[in-house]
Amino acid sequence: MHRSALTLLAVLSFNAHAGQDDVVRIDLRGDVEVTHRNVSLGDIAVVRDSDDTRSRRLAALPIGSVPQSGVSVVVPRVVLGAWIEKRLGLRAGQIEWSGEASSRVHLAVSRVRGDLIGQRAEAALRAELETRGMHCMISLARTPVDVDVPAGALTMDVRQIAPPAIQDTAGDRFVSKHQSAWVDLRVDGIFVRTVPVDFDVSVFAPTYVAARDLRVGQILDPMRPDPAQVKIEEREWSGRPTPPLRVATALDPARKVEPVDAGDDSMMRVRRPVQAGRVLSKADVEPLPKVVRGDYATLREVDGPIALESRVEVMEDGQVGDAVRVRQTGASDTVVARVTGPHAVEVQR
Repeated sequence: MHRSALTLLAVLSFNAHAGQDDVVRIDLRGDVEVTHRNVSLGDIAVVRDSDDTRSRRLAALPIGSVPQSGVSVVVPRVVLGAWIEKRLGLRAGQIEWSGEASSRVHLAVSRVRGDLIGQRAEAALRAELETRGMHCMISLARTPVDVDVPAGALTMDVRQIAPPAIQDTAGDRFVSKHQSAWVDLRVDGIFVRTVPVDFDVSVFAPTYVAARDLRVGQILDPMRPDPAQVKIEEREWSGRPTPPLRVATALDPARKVEPVDAGDDSMMRVRRPVQAGRVLSKADVEPLPKVVRGDYATLREVDGPIALESRVEVMEDGQVGDAVRVRQTGASDTVVARVTGPHAVEVQR
């Protein structure tokens, strides 16, 4: 009887000792700052367990993510206990808690000054305009607010909402008085947020200015401008409803380009009156037609291997490739011919 009692006491003592070894001790921290959004139990608590494998699994147990804004997230001890039981099967009696009743977790952030964001956007906009040979005056419409981003290597990439130069149908470019850009903030290569930046912009570039009143139909040569007709001055482009007529590259002192002979292709014709002192816009002029109404042209009639030429009166303006009506000398009827070049049309039989 005495021996049986001793045996029972030994078994109970062993079971009690084994039960103590099976307990996991978790010391929960109060305020925790992390440098990564995805948080594990080991980030907010100290885990002590005689079972090393289970201890590592507990420390690596994911418990959620924190906002990029740096706002704290509260994680109560009771919620953690239920989560541990669900994921690892540990019951409440197997966990010995210490420390705080809940943990407040937030992402470590660094503050990016709004004026630095504005300077980065302004530098990009200024560089883009200057590559086009345009002098510009740029000022922030308003300084962006300071922005909190996660700690790490910050990059600021400027992405424009609307290009500073707006393309019209003829291919000329002019600039709006108000410009906007977006600055994409990335930390360690990961996109965080976009900050809009607004500017007031004044852009100046060489353009043609009427030296005197220009009448409809007057011929201009932008490559060899007549000082009595037009002069080249630097004027503001921004804020204009229509783009100015861009000065030929060879005449722009800001560009080191050798002059080229553009021939008749450079000739322009005034299509509406322009007062002296006014900037010529693209809408004020048009390319000089290769054949002009009321002028004479050479008509080439092709019939197989035979080609005949005659002098005809042009009844309407036309560029190369256009079909225009022409009339031969002494004839009452007109024929349709295709414009092939300056003062030249052709009919295929």
